Amino acid sequence: MSHTVKIHRWINGMLKIATTIHETLEQAIEHARHMTRGTGHTAKVYGENGEIAHTISEDLTQNTYA
Repeated sequence: MSHTVKIHRWINGMLKIATTIHETLEQAIEHARHMTRGTGHTAKVYGENGEIAHTISEDLTQNTYA
């Protein structure tokens, strides 16, 4: 069984998607958490059927006062 992690990033105004493959869901989720920690990027974990199994996203929104 394999699980795919896709990490979506905006770099210089262009959307970049990095893809990695892991044997277990736990490995895939840990990798996604590690790669998105503190970045504000979004990672999606897909199961072997191509369906989304988990989504990881850190909200780095900062309050602004106008």
